[in-house]
Amino acid sequence: MAYTRHLLRYSAAPAAAIIVSNFFNYKDGSERDKFPNIQILNGKRMVSCEAKISTNGHATGTRTDDKPSIMKEEKIQINSKIPVDPTSTTTIPSTSTPVPDESKDKKDQEEDAKSKLFHGLFPLRQLWKPQVEYPLWDNNWDDRKPPSAGDRQKDHEHNRHVRKNGVTRHIILIRHGQYDETHREDEKRILTPLGREQAELTGQRLAEIIRGIQIDERFGPCHVSAIRVSNMTRAKETANIIASFLPDSVERAEPDADLNEGRPCHHIPGGRASETKVRQIDDGHARIEQAFKKYIHRADPPPPMEIESEKEKTMDSPAGEENTKDPQNGDIAAKPKEEQPKMLAAAPVSSTEQQQQQSNPNPHHEFEIIVCHANVIRYFLCRALQIPPEAW
Repeated sequence: MAYTRHLLRYSAAPAAAIIVSNFFNYKDGSERDKFPNIQILNGKRMVSCEAKISTNGHATGTRTDDKPSIMKEEKIQINSKIPVDPTSTTTIPSTSTPVPDESKDKKDQEEDAKSKLFHGLFPLRQLWKPQVEYPLWDNNWDDRKPPSAGDRQKDHEHNRHVRKNGVTRHIILIRHGQYDETHREDEKRILTPLGREQAELTGQRLAEIIRGIQIDERFGPCHVSAIRVSNMTRAKETANIIASFLPDSVERAEPDADLNEGRPCHHIPGGRASETKVRQIDDGHARIEQAFKKYIHRADPPPPMEIESEKEKTMDSPAGEENTKDPQNGDIAAKPKEEQPKMLAAAPVSSTEQQQQQSNPNPHHEFEIIVCHANVIRYFLCRALQIPPEAW
């Protein structure tokens, strides 16, 4: 007959006491009437005991089990900081302490582990946490929001000026062409003939976009400032083919490993993530998020002085007139609006300004090309739209 004894410190009374509980495993409680001092709890029999505690920290006592004729005296070492009365003797009924259930402990551990998962799919720590609760819009999504002037009207004027005179950045994301997937080494995973053809067609189309449509000024030439690429072979090969169709004015940036293929986050719908996927996201998320912040952001705002100068022009000019510069002496003179076109037409245009107009005919729009990978593009798109990247 197996039993387990638990020692508990009891400090409800002035004198410290010991509770010695003996639990006997029975199939049923049939002996309950035979021994009234035995209590049945959860199918286990509990026995009473008597303990005497002395000042030296020892306790002696007797316990009574299911056979009254058997008595046993035990000496138990305890650690008690409570002052005790050496003459006190306390009879304490045993209390019920559940026997540790290993199967239950294992189940609790599984529940604890499951509670740290996002709906049982992947570790909660890998869930994207936006700065502003979704679906609210984060105005400082790229950490480039200008500081407030402390005045609502001034902030409104600044935002209006940026919308009117600022630069709009356009990011063209291109996935590499089809490549040979039979090799594991990156340098051997080169474009197939179809992949090279895809890159050539893409380069030709981009060249057409850059030239613009001459018959419609709304779709005039556009300025591509740079073409960027990851550091993987298939992407670099694709970028080289595309760049061969672009003007020499387009900067060819050095390959950036932050744009390499990887797994930036989990995707929903999807099953429970394997340990391999969890490790891949630990490796890829920070790197690809860094690439997003590096390349996907708003342009720098116009200098604040431009806002003040425009405001001064409006306030200082009489109604119906605007300030124009006299090409003879550079003085500011107020001229009626109807005379402005003639003076502007007569004003000479420097060779530098002509070159700038030719290289960037639409200065309020700037284009960049990024040749990278499918997972990176999916992540960039979700982040730019401020939707949970797990929706990719």
